[in-house]
This record gives sequence, structure tokens and C-alpha cells, in this order.
Amino acid sequence: MEPTYRNGKVNLINRLSYLGAQPRRGDVVGVTFTGESVQLLKRIIALPGETFRISGGVVHIDGNPLDEPYTSLNESWTTKTEKTLGSFEYVVIGDNRSMGMNLHTWGVVDRSRIVGKAVF
Repeated sequence: MEPTYRNGKVNLINRLSYLGAQPRRGDVVGVTFTGESVQLLKRIIALPGETFRISGGVVHIDGNPLDEPYTSLNESWTTKTEKTLGSFEYVVIGDNRSMGMNLHTWGVVDRSRIVGKAVF
């Protein structure tokens, strides 16, 4: 998540942040990909019902490029196909995209995997 968050720092996740609201695009959240004990910080880039794809390092939502001033040194990531998200699906990805896609943990996650919003 560099440059937004630095490695080695303590980060807090507000587990109450989405009790009365839904996650929004741009939120940095704690996500569990496997089990409950390991959480990764990721940014929400696509919301339920939206169609997304990545082409040449640019994220497209419903066919429109997404402005992402928080990213750094984007590699030319490209997804093979477009994906339309289900009712409880979000796309989460880190801000540091200077390495190949296969070296990152990212993708479509169910709402139940989003633990809460990161606190600065």
C-alpha cells in the first residue's frame, strides 16, 4: 500500500465503520483473504454491480478510466476480460503497482471479507 501506508508501521482497522454504511470506492480497508488472523490493507476500486477491467495499467469502471492519484509506478497490468460484480462483491487492490500482477494479492472479494476501514 505504499506510498499511502509504509511497511513496518502499526495500522488500525475500525471494525465499526461499516455498521451503518457501505464501503465506498477509494476506501482503504482491512481484508481477509484466508482465515481471520491475517488482514491485508487494500483500496476499494470497484463496487457491487459495476463492470471493471484493467488495461495497460489503467483501471476502467463501466468503460471509463478511473482517476487514481494515490498509485505509484504502475506496471502495465491487464486483465483478460471484463468482470461485472455481484450484489456483495468489491474489487480491492493495493496502491503500489510497481511489480507484476502475479506478485500481488488483489481481486474480487465478498463484502463479508471486508473487516473495516483503515484508520490513519
